Amino acid sequence: MSSNQLSLMLSPAGRILYVLKSGPKNVEELLKETNLSKNTIYYHLKDLIHHGYVIKIGKGHYAITEKGLNLLRKIIHVLSQ
Repeated sequence: MSSNQLSLMLSPAGRILYVLKSGPKNVEELLKETNLSKNTIYYHLKDLIHHGYVIKIGKGHYAITEKGLNLLRKIIHVLSQ
């Protein structure tokens, strides 16, 4: 399964986590790399932050947490079976 195929199989929140696994991103970068709308990104970022999967760092940048990485690994494992 290619990286693009996997990304498309993920939910919007999963796609955000998948993009953040390569390092902190701002919303413009998330828009470009997930093909989600700005409203969708902000909605899911708020939820991901609330649950401890993502943190806001610096000015408008977001990073995946260890908890978020663990969740993403579990999702990818299930999807790749």
